[in-house]
Amino acid sequence: METAVRMSRRSVNPDKGFKHMGTTVRADGRPDGFHTGGVWLTPDETKVYKPLTAWPCANATERYPTDEAECLAVMSGKPGFLPRDAWHIELLRDQWWLVMPRLLFWPQNIDVMLHPTMEHLLLIESAVRAMNAAGWLYNDSPQLAYYQGTPVLMDFSNAHRPTTWDQGYNDEFRMARWWQDMGHEDISLLRRRGKHIRHAVRLPEFCDPKEEPFIPHDLANVPSREDRSTYEHIYASQYRPMTAAWGPREGIMYLNADEQKEPRVYTWLACDHELPADLVNSLGLTMAWVPWA
Repeated sequence: METAVRMSRRSVNPDKGFKHMGTTVRADGRPDGFHTGGVWLTPDETKVYKPLTAWPCANATERYPTDEAECLAVMSGKPGFLPRDAWHIELLRDQWWLVMPRLLFWPQNIDVMLHPTMEHLLLIESAVRAMNAAGWLYNDSPQLAYYQGTPVLMDFSNAHRPTTWDQGYNDEFRMARWWQDMGHEDISLLRRRGKHIRHAVRLPEFCDPKEEPFIPHDLANVPSREDRSTYEHIYASQYRPMTAAWGPREGIMYLNADEQKEPRVYTWLACDHELPADLVNSLGLTMAWVPWA
């Protein structure tokens, strides 16, 4: 693939009869896709062609290849991503194109779609987590689309594989805003509060007591500070208070929650392991925060 493409190719379409669909709109209502120039719809209106080059900045004079196809090749087939046989790349008119089915996006197609369910939104969040775990940054506000009725994460034109990686280098901060944009400020706040609890468990002396102080239910069974560093999976009991008297005990700390804060939480569970999904559901818990890649 070429390393640079002159800007004069901006208006080149894949072939005769293709219709330029323009750029898209992000979940926060802002326009998106100007760096690639948008997608082109085939004459039969069943597929779209997206350029695999983009402008790195607004005043750039050349386009450069994106890593979109490479990222898709790594993630295809995993939950929340297109299957590998649903897309391919083509070289037309001296330009590489990503060819894929025409999909419905939320909220761009809000007039013909129902609001995504919580299950669908959680799948997209887990897809972003999976990208980070695979060494890729999504590096944008997540785009939710539907392929044959299944929610998938789309638009990887900003995705890239960092040359260096550390614990804080991920897309976590983008997800808090994304939850708000998707109409779930409660989940955004829960993620933020859950992360604070994780810090309070590890280093309570450095946390603001006006937030949610480190107050365990059972002081006799509080692990040492060194052992608490592994208690990084935070769950919220939002329907009733919980204690170790009737809840699971192995590798779990029960912490008092500030019931005046929103969303309401009665008890926090800080765990040194991820709880099985069936146990989370049976106890009526909500995942508040778990470690990112």
